Amino acid sequence: FTRQFSTSDSTCDITIDPDNTNQYIVWGIGGLGETAFKHFDRADADDDPIYFGRAAQDQCSGVQLVCGGCMPFENESIIARENTTFQARIGPSGNERGYMGITGRAGWGIAWYIDGTLIPQLFVERDRTYTFIIEGGTDSNDLANYHPFYITDSIGG
Repeated sequence: FTRQFSTSDSTCDITIDPDNTNQYIVWGIGGLGETAFKHFDRADADDDPIYFGRAAQDQCSGVQLVCGGCMPFENESIIARENTTFQARIGPSGNERGYMGITGRAGWGIAWYIDGTLIPQLFVERDRTYTFIIEGGTDSNDLANYHPFYITDSIGG
């Protein structure tokens, strides 16, 4: 993900000054809500500031994001009662521990969460009514933020 130094979003972003050598990063995971972020980390006095205007350098020696044989997340189940309302949202696939670890199949970066649970098994009954609130994007040209929602019993989707 990249973003311009000068953004038009004055609500959530401020302009990054490439000449300022003492800038700190506050990052967040998840959508903005009433409390600003679902999860965040902050810079404190012991953190190093970032100088965005410096010449590019490779200062990351051998950094790798590898699971290294860790166990996949548990494949959880949701047993639905009649008139249940489900919240379905796309989110990160969880890499080797997430979608790939649960299904044994390669994902492509995003996956469905039902009521906050990554790709759970849903147990529903025929002839019962269920409601799904779908947050899977609206622009089919924006594949990083769009995924159609359908229910199937096929392992391939």
